[in-house]
Amino acid sequence: MKVFVSSFRLWFLVLLVVMAVGLGSCKTVKTERKQEERVLSDIHKGSPVFKSYSAKLDIEYGGMTFSGTMRVIKDKAIWVSAGKFGFEGARLMLTKDSVWFINKLEREYFVGGYDFFNGILGFKVSYDMVEGLLLGKDFADYDISASSYSMETDKDIVRIMFEKRANLNDGTAPILKQNLFYNKALKIIIRNYFEVIGYSNSLDVYYDSYLPIEGYSFPSNMRINAFAGKTMKVGIKAKNQKINDTFDMPFSAPKGYNLIK
Repeated sequence: MKVFVSSFRLWFLVLLVVMAVGLGSCKTVKTERKQEERVLSDIHKGSPVFKSYSAKLDIEYGGMTFSGTMRVIKDKAIWVSAGKFGFEGARLMLTKDSVWFINKLEREYFVGGYDFFNGILGFKVSYDMVEGLLLGKDFADYDISASSYSMETDKDIVRIMFEKRANLNDGTAPILKQNLFYNKALKIIIRNYFEVIGYSNSLDVYYDSYLPIEGYSFPSNMRINAFAGKTMKVGIKAKNQKINDTFDMPFSAPKGYNLIK
């Protein structure tokens, strides 16, 4: 009988320990899941409150430095002008469904859809994707709730790894395998890397610094590495950043320019 009682007590203690560990694990899993959901919510739903944004740019590409201007009407249009020595070399304007581009050096222009970027990046992009990259935000038109992901945390830096993300509004848009590096203390994305599933194309954007303006942080130093058969590296430094100014977005193709087809 004493042996039976001792065995009973032993197994009872074992069961208590197992239950305690199990309950503790459940609490840990639930806590971790809530923390992950909070991070995803901060990244995906947080949106800067402004109507317009403008900045002067220093652009490094191909061993050369260019000056430029960027103007954004949030969720509507992006306008960029770039040149050298005070002369404009190229101008680009994007709306939700259209692309306008002028290359003054080659006396050519383009007016059409976002297939324009296929020849440059090797995959289709959208307005929301371009605006997100320029403003240091996640892609608003890409699914996050149904995506399979995992997270790694190193102090304040969270790495979110999406195995497969699809565009919610466009079935022909590329499916992405994406890594976001997020500073949860400052609530800023410090790196956005993604590969296009089924292709060898990729884009890697580093946000080295931000400038806070009226409660929101705008990227002030970006490094972009794009791979589409060959690697393209672009550095962008923004200065004189302003929000909610009124400005024009002039665009017209000069006579005698050839249409890019």
